[in-house]
Amino acid sequence: MLSRNQFISLVLFIVFITSAILLFNEFKTLSQKERMQRHQEDWISFGYKDNDLRVYFDYLTDFSCIIKEVRYGINDSPPVNLYVIPSCENIKNNKPLHLEIYRTIPPSTKRMSILLRYNDNTQSPVSFYDIKIID
Repeated sequence: MLSRNQFISLVLFIVFITSAILLFNEFKTLSQKERMQRHQEDWISFGYKDNDLRVYFDYLTDFSCIIKEVRYGINDSPPVNLYVIPSCENIKNNKPLHLEIYRTIPPSTKRMSILLRYNDNTQSPVSFYDIKIID
């Protein structure tokens, strides 16, 4: 049986460890978010496959543990279309996934907009991308 002082020490230790873990996770999330934001030009890419124009989201999929939602718009439309990003838990647990890393978009598309909503309930500014095809 623990004495009162031992019990208080144990509770304080648990609170300290829990706080340290939360701070570490927040730091980890911030650093991933900052790293992702520094490479904003890589968030999406474009290409043709079987005469279809595709937008690829594979870069964003790598950050699924900090992204809650990806919205995109085509040409002058606001980013209201939803791209479902795989859950972080499925990726961490190596569950077999059917990853949709691209969407077929209209061949008349000249520009796209992207809005990210993060797990910390913040969101990115809307980013705009002109269609550039890299062979």
